Parts: sequence; structure tokens; C-alpha cells
Amino acid sequence: MIDRIANEVAIQCMDCGIITDIRQFKDILVMALNNYTVSPKEKAIAVYDDLSKGYKMFFVTKKVKGLSDKSLKYYKCVIDDAMIRINKPLDRITADDIRYLLACKKRDGRSNTTLNNIRRVLCSFFKFLVNDDYIVKDPMLNIDVVRQEKVVKKPFSPIDLEKILDVCRNDKNELARRRNIAMIECLLSTGCRVGEISLIKIEDVDFRKGECIVHGKGNKERKVFFNDRSILRLSEYIDYRKDNCEYLFCSLKKPFQRLNVGGVETNIRNIGEKAGVTNCHPHRFRRTMACNALKKGMPIEQIQALLGHENIETTKVYLCIDTDKLAVEHNRYLG
Repeated sequence: MIDRIANEVAIQCMDCGIITDIRQFKDILVMALNNYTVSPKEKAIAVYDDLSKGYKMFFVTKKVKGLSDKSLKYYKCVIDDAMIRINKPLDRITADDIRYLLACKKRDGRSNTTLNNIRRVLCSFFKFLVNDDYIVKDPMLNIDVVRQEKVVKKPFSPIDLEKILDVCRNDKNELARRRNIAMIECLLSTGCRVGEISLIKIEDVDFRKGECIVHGKGNKERKVFFNDRSILRLSEYIDYRKDNCEYLFCSLKKPFQRLNVGGVETNIRNIGEKAGVTNCHPHRFRRTMACNALKKGMPIEQIQALLGHENIETTKVYLCIDTDKLAVEHNRYLG
């Protein structure tokens, strides 16, 4: 180990012009290092006695609560990175350690949204450790939410939607035309997440009632609904298909595999580019569905249920206020 380190250092110094006799320098360095024990730096999180049990049980608890593997992986990534950077036993971590961690992330160019996501994960982790008596004090108690710039994420306008559907209608590939129109109508009617729409099987859809069960975040089930227009377009698409794929949306060529999340996103993005509609992605159809429902008078609690949100505050983020209608109401009450 010492001989290899000495050789690497000597070569680097030779390259930089610091030394001229590499063999002599290496001999001197080996003699100096012989007085020390040299070992590779560990890059794993530090484990301290029974606190390692608290670390493991946190993920077990989250798994039992129904967090997806993707979420668990993200939690582990955030927590492990924090433990490596702070490099202290869990029960000795302070609020200042957390503040310094977030400051370093900010310096590295992380957005305030990312900082808040890190804060949220660490809050959950340390709260669990305190509640289950692994540590006494929660270092996250005095860590404030990072202020984020509130950007209004707009739904598709009626003109945007017409442009998008026009591109689909003009597709010379008949199978692509039917599939893409059906996909757009389904996204607008159900408000499904892209991961949900890609996993729906044909047999899951009750075409008579216009509904089906989807599996959302955290493996939670909910019922979504298809309006008459989307059922009609779906039926036309499925009747035209000649494949044996069991999923609602599949590729256009053999072996006709399920259109996964990436496939749906790429397809929608390409349609948007052809239509000249910027920021065209599946999730924007979900926001559009929610905003359209609100404009037509649907109570926000029902919109929350349709979207599958546990917290109504999340639903409020999705909704936009019609500024034209707001101007009319202002004139009505204050004009």
C-alpha cells in the first residue's frame, strides 16, 4: 500500500516539475511513510453502536407504510449523503451541522426546491429517531423551510390543446393517430400520473361505466374516470390494434411492448414540439384536468379525490385562478 502511494505521489510531482529524480524521491517518501499506518478512506456512512439499528428501522418502517422502492432509494441517498458529509454520530448532530450541510448544497448550485426536499427527508428521519428513543434531541426542529420562488405553472389553454390534437389528427400513421388521440383524451379525462397511465391494462378499464382502478404513489389505489369522448377514442384505438399487448398503450412496432414512462413522456414531448406548444409533458395534462374541473364548479375536495392527494394543500398547488374571471369579479364587487 505504502509503496503504491509513494509511486503515485512521485509520478504526480514529476509531472508537475516539482522533482527531477523520481527514484530518489520515492525512496525518501517510502521511508517517511513507514512510520505511519495507511489505509483507504471509507466512503460509507459511519455506524455507531445501537444507532445503526435506528437507521435500519427507519427504512423498515417506511417500507411497511407503503413507500415505493423509488422513494426509499431517494430517502437513503439523501440520508447517506448527509451522514457522510457531517461525519458525526447521529446523537451528536446539531442544527448548525444541518445548516452547514444545506449551505454547502446551496453553494454547489442546488435549487431551493432540492434543499427543501433534503430538509423534508431529514425531518422525517430525525423525527423517527426521537419518537423511537434512539436519540434525545431533534436537530431539525429549528431548521426553517427554505423560501422558494412561487412560479405559476399554467395548464394548457384551449388553443394549446387544439394545436396538440391537430398534430395527432394529421399523423399519416393511422395506428399512431388513433393511439395519440386516445392518450391525450385519457390524460385530460382521468388526470392520471404518467406512471399510472403506463401501467393500465385493457382489462382494467370498465368501458361500460367509464372507469378503472389505478395504482398511485405509495401503492395506493384509486378510481379514475373516462368521459364519453375518451372512451370513444380508446375503443377506436383498441379495435384497430392487431397486437397481443395487454396494456392500454403500447409501441407502434413489433414486439408491441408496453409504452413505459419514458415512452409516454417522449411521445407527448414530440407531439408538443410539432404543435409548437412549449413545456408539453404528461403532468401538465393532469394540472389542466384539475383547473378545468375547478372552473366548471367542482368542489376542491372532489378534485383532491380525483387526483389522489392525501393533503388538500397539494391539490391547491395544482390549481390556477382564472385571472380574467378574477377581473370580472373585482369589477363586480369593487368597480
